[in-house]
Amino acid sequence: MINLILVLFSLVIVSIIAFEIGSKMTINKHVDLTVSKLSPIQGEVIADLITSYDFSQFIDGFNETLLVIGKDLIVQPILTQTGNELLTYPVQGKNFIEVLSDLSDLSTEAIGELLSKVFSTTDAAERHRILTILPSEYMLKDRYLRVNYKFITGFDQLAVYISDQSQTKVLMQDSEGKLDEMSMVIEVLRRQKEYVALKTEYAKFINDELDKFFTFTEDLTTVKSMILHKLHMFKQVAQTLYMFNSIAAILKFEEVLEQMSPEQTFVQFRSRIEFVGIGKLLETDVRIIAQYINEDLLDIRYITIDCEALKEVEKMILQLEDSEAKENLLSRFKRIRFVSIHDIIRRFNKYAQDLSKKLNKKINPLKYIGPTLLFDEDDYKDVINGFIEMVTNALVHGIEYPADRYRNGKPEHGTITIELEVIDNTYQILVTDDGRGVDVNSIKESLYATKRFAFDDIVAMSESEVIENIFFDGISSLNEELSVTSKGTGLYLLKEKINALGGDVTVYSELNQFTKFKVILPKNK
Repeated sequence: MINLILVLFSLVIVSIIAFEIGSKMTINKHVDLTVSKLSPIQGEVIADLITSYDFSQFIDGFNETLLVIGKDLIVQPILTQTGNELLTYPVQGKNFIEVLSDLSDLSTEAIGELLSKVFSTTDAAERHRILTILPSEYMLKDRYLRVNYKFITGFDQLAVYISDQSQTKVLMQDSEGKLDEMSMVIEVLRRQKEYVALKTEYAKFINDELDKFFTFTEDLTTVKSMILHKLHMFKQVAQTLYMFNSIAAILKFEEVLEQMSPEQTFVQFRSRIEFVGIGKLLETDVRIIAQYINEDLLDIRYITIDCEALKEVEKMILQLEDSEAKENLLSRFKRIRFVSIHDIIRRFNKYAQDLSKKLNKKINPLKYIGPTLLFDEDDYKDVINGFIEMVTNALVHGIEYPADRYRNGKPEHGTITIELEVIDNTYQILVTDDGRGVDVNSIKESLYATKRFAFDDIVAMSESEVIENIFFDGISSLNEELSVTSKGTGLYLLKEKINALGGDVTVYSELNQFTKFKVILPKNK
């Protein structure tokens, strides 16, 4: 806004100069109108115009004002109504030393000395240095004002631009707060399991464990110690998730807890900690997170970060005021989409362990063989989700029940292995289980039910051809009862997504020995 006023001010002066000089003398096209070339008479005309022209039409209505100070340090009559409102009192005709002394910590004597040097020195660099010493920002009641100085060379006048930056300062503070919120949201999106576990454990602590502390312990000091131990655990997790409001609330609660008298009864102590808010320590951050993320979806997601939610957060970051903090968050945001293969395997393993318990089966932790790689999760999210379909197939249809495995001479715990190898410009990924293999007859029945193939064609298919058809739409790898456990996109959609990326997927199986999916993907960009 200050730059706009400077431009307007300059244009008005130049226009008036041209008009006035043109009416008083003959000017040919070779005349140079720069300030340094003006005659004393021309300079007097311009100086008169500066002090007499009504600039209010250009300045009123803006949250800023212009003061012009002459050699005598008196504020000349260019002040507008806006200026009076900004400075809260009329300053026209006042000594500028007094104006600045009301707004600055500098003494009247120091201000006067600085202003005198501004007008007396002919060294532009020295004048600029002096102007940087004069107050450039200050608080006036509840407003934040910024001051810029411009010496008008050739006229020995000082232009002072004053703008109300209160709203800008508020916006910046709001932006910084928004950056803190988004930083937390990004970590929650990235560490969904930790966030869900934190909320679950905290709810369990409040609704169950606290009662046990008071029921099975007779010493109040022991109860306090146990509570502090749990709060320390919550605080550590909250720190990894950037839940700083929760950390502050826990620290404040711990301080109150430490100050409580050991002479209280259990009833008094319990009432006190509930009054202070032991059940609401995570409340602020949970409410903020809920504004950005659908937590009903978050609670059931183990496989991929919600990239759509990330995009919404990115849009909001871009709307913030420019600042170093904003740039840092954007830089971090650009890196967050890249996920380690080990992180992906951990997500698969969590899902596999949960599903195996539901199926009353036993499974070893997923085994990974291969290098550490980073994948762009936004590019490969559908494929990553699709891989869970392979794990689900392995558990539902491949891995046998412990008793069946024992009868077949296998360990009770099934094994699923994921192997990754970089070959030329591709990733080769093998997902293998040591289960019963593909039931070819069951696949044939499904193929016949889809009406895609004639009965004779199905009978004529080789075993490998039948197995390859599990990728057809409608050939479900899950029965109806267990379909709700799938968080993938279906094998047919998996193949479609892999093909769209320029890759391919095939399946091999040997009865009672193994099922192996082989995926070829182009290298990550």
